[in-house]
Amino acid sequence: LADTLNALMAIPNLIALLLLSPVVFKLTRERVPLIKQSLQEKPTS
Repeated sequence: LADTLNALMAIPNLIALLLLSPVVFKLTRERVPLIKQSLQEKPTS
């Protein structure tokens, strides 16, 4: 019974992950170049 209830709780979370993944990929593609650029501009000491 506990395993079934855990699976039922996981289903909405998995659906949310699938629906939000395009947003995460879009934001990651926008931010990673900015982060890399800012790291290259800082002098290493």
